Amino acid sequence: MFDRCGAVWRRDRTKAFLRSFGHRGRRVAASATGTNALSKRERQVAQLAVQGFTAAAIGEQLAIGERTVETHLASVYAKLGVKSKLDLVRQFAALSLDF
Repeated sequence: MFDRCGAVWRRDRTKAFLRSFGHRGRRVAASATGTNALSKRERQVAQLAVQGFTAAAIGEQLAIGERTVETHLASVYAKLGVKSKLDLVRQFAALSLDF
């Protein structure tokens, strides 16, 4: 909302304030930046998840453990403000986001 109306200063102050609340605050602040907050590996994992791959298949394809994939997905969900893989697919379909 702040970006749309040009209130960059207020956006940055709000994020800084949220980060002061510890881990949960940092997660909320990160979710405000959307796909820009994702690391390269998180983008790779999210892209494969959106394509319908399971955590095991993603791990095999990227040569990482299944649990690591699940950790990356949890981070992606938190940063994008989604709760499941289905929500992730819907968000990317609705917003026409591309990696």
